[in-house]
Amino acid sequence: MSQHSLAETYAILTSAPLTPRIQPAEALLIIERNILPIVGIAELNAEDYQDVVRRMAANGWRSGRIYDALHLQCAENIGAERIHTFNVKEFQQLAPHLADRICAPTGY
Repeated sequence: MSQHSLAETYAILTSAPLTPRIQPAEALLIIERNILPIVGIAELNAEDYQDVVRRMAANGWRSGRIYDALHLQCAENIGAERIHTFNVKEFQQLAPHLADRICAPTGY
């Protein structure tokens, strides 16, 4: 998972409209016990960020699409065999060279 996904996971867990709400310490436990033991964290460097911003601008892409592009850059950097997303078409548009690796999670 991308390092940004880790932050997004925490944000979603602590803001989800659940009753009772997931508290910050509980979100940390969920992440540390259920996610981190089975996935690695893919990092981006400054050059990766610059390349993604350049690609966004060159294609006229705006706004939050950059976060999807950052996830895809992480996946490309580590040579991910599969890239799971609920937004397959968007990801394929952002990274057509990775289209055959992008798929929806099964079981949902």
